[in-house]
Amino acid sequence: MKSKGWIFILLIVAFSCSSENDTIKLFKKDKVNNNLLNLAIFQSELENMLAFPVLFNDSIVKKNKIATIKRKQLYKHNENDGEVSEVETDKIITYFFDENGHNSKIKVERFYDIKSIEKNIIHFSEYDPNKGYAKYQINNSTPMDESTYANYQLANKQQNYIKFHNDLKGNNLYLIPTSKFWKPLVIDTMCNPQKQDVIVLGTLRKPHKIYSVKDLVNETNVRKFTYKHNLLKKIVWDDQPFTVNREFEYNDKGICIGFTDKVYSIKALVNKTHYSITLKGSLPIKVTKEIRVGNKLLTIYEEMFTYTYN
Repeated sequence: MKSKGWIFILLIVAFSCSSENDTIKLFKKDKVNNNLLNLAIFQSELENMLAFPVLFNDSIVKKNKIATIKRKQLYKHNENDGEVSEVETDKIITYFFDENGHNSKIKVERFYDIKSIEKNIIHFSEYDPNKGYAKYQINNSTPMDESTYANYQLANKQQNYIKFHNDLKGNNLYLIPTSKFWKPLVIDTMCNPQKQDVIVLGTLRKPHKIYSVKDLVNETNVRKFTYKHNLLKKIVWDDQPFTVNREFEYNDKGICIGFTDKVYSIKALVNKTHYSITLKGSLPIKVTKEIRVGNKLLTIYEEMFTYTYN
């Protein structure tokens, strides 16, 4: 009887471990697909690389049958007592999606002192969902501040890398998706990058490192991405003379609920900014940027997300 009892217990333990492992595997897989926002480029200058319309997870867009996402960005001005004295609309961006969840068009409207000062529409075509790039065309209804965007266009597609060229700045961007080609000597031989060129290890959908080179071994403008269980945990980049660490927070479903930017100077923390993400279900509806001034936590920026559906 005792041996039968032990066999029964062992069977239960084995089944429990198997179920737990299966759950962990599924949970890890779910984490990859649960975030609508591409956190690697969200709230950074990487959003302005027009050839890479990958701010939103196309599988989530398709699953939720999202037709448009409107993003309204607001700046808040605070009095000395911390009370908000003025709310100023900075920009309204509307993203349009096709039936596959791919970003097909973006409308951008900028404001100054309540007045609309710029309206532009960006159309995307020939989107490559694996590498995350597309051809694009800008229709200007008002003069456009081109310095806002990194206007890379597809120049040359090789087996091991893809080259983009920026006519405005005269530099190149090299997209190297496969890790076996990430060694400095291999990159130098393949691409022969110049000082002003940009190298992306991975893709803009999931970058691992973005940088420029002074020579074969010396790197500049480095931005490193750290992942754990396929979730982005940290981004570290240079903002001379400072270094910025962006650390992400997730709920138990693997959806990002905020992140903190810590600014260091020679390893000493000099500033900290926190972004809170408010969710409705699994979708973000508000991002709030807060800074601490003395003993007060001040909200200086908000953006609101609204959705339409097919």
